[in-house]
Amino acid sequence: MGMTEYERAFRLARTEVYHHVLQAADNFQVDLARLHKQIRQVKPDVIVLCNPNNPTGSYLSPSGLAAIFQKASGCHFFIDESFVDFGGVGMPWGLIKEYPVFVLRSMTKFYAMPGIRIGYGVANSKIIAQMRVYKEPWTVNQLALKALACVVDDEEYLKTTKEWFRTEKDYLYRRLMAIRSIQVFPSHCNFHLIKYQNAATAVLQSRLLQAGIYIRTCEDFVGLGGEFYRMAVKTREDNQRLLAALTQI
Repeated sequence: MGMTEYERAFRLARTEVYHHVLQAADNFQVDLARLHKQIRQVKPDVIVLCNPNNPTGSYLSPSGLAAIFQKASGCHFFIDESFVDFGGVGMPWGLIKEYPVFVLRSMTKFYAMPGIRIGYGVANSKIIAQMRVYKEPWTVNQLALKALACVVDDEEYLKTTKEWFRTEKDYLYRRLMAIRSIQVFPSHCNFHLIKYQNAATAVLQSRLLQAGIYIRTCEDFVGLGGEFYRMAVKTREDNQRLLAALTQI
């Protein structure tokens, strides 16, 4: 799973890092038996999971996570749920109380305010007490707190955004699937991972930039090459512009 920022943080702490690489042949879904085998071999102190995963969009159900927790006794878990508002179910509180797990949630993805940099974490009281020892004193600024107050109770935005997202995600997925040179992977996030069969690294990105469209290359994610790209679900007009440019290319 590609999480370069987490890897950088662990390496700065002089920690040995192992990757569990998902397979395109499995639509980048987690193979629990293969993961359990690697856990037994490595015996890690911490396991980091992005769920839904970035950039693959794959998702592990709470029962799948519970199966991992049960097989890795003595291990701590860091679960990044930054994209869970778009698809899937968040971590049940019962699992958070029962296992040594820290769940990270972002408020900036679903509510479309990335520059604000606000989120929150949930864990049992023992883990929170340990974190307080190391936590810097000022982690949330006043602008973020003001923004949070505006969005957290906005039920209308929540409902409207979920309805828009379901419609546009399905529309974009079906239209991308119709382009023969592109392989599209199922996603629980507000983007689709695609594999472009006919060109080398960043060629598709550079050609779309000529049309004023930016897509994310994925060669910097462990396990993915330059033929993989991440395409965001946007408005119908923007999605149509993307599809028209891809069809022309």
